[in-house]
Amino acid sequence: PGDEGGATPSPAPTPSTTPSPEGGAAVPSAGLTEWPEGRTAYTIVLNSSGTREDAERIAGELAAKGVPEIGVIDSDDFESLGPDSFVVFSGVYGSEDEADEALAKIRDQAGGGSTRRIVPSKP
Repeated sequence: PGDEGGATPSPAPTPSTTPSPEGGAAVPSAGLTEWPEGRTAYTIVLNSSGTREDAERIAGELAAKGVPEIGVIDSDDFESLGPDSFVVFSGVYGSEDEADEALAKIRDQAGGGSTRRIVPSKP
């Protein structure tokens, strides 16, 4: 009583601490995993979209569900993927077995997924 009409303080926004990448690389959204440049490896493909914006939204939703190491790659940069889409992935693994084990742990959180060998396009 007596404090009616007072404004409730809102929490201060958390500043982003994501450093800006050097060079002309595409800038991933804060918190997204980047695919190691030039690396052929296995991953878990969770979804894809025709636009980076939509793929990053999906990636953010999956990350919020606790799916680890979420990132988005442009399929045009990888010869092992079909053209013209942005692929939502989880993790970078040295073997298909490692990727399969990781998929088994996150399948329910992620709502599915499949393991895939990712091969970068030749420069």
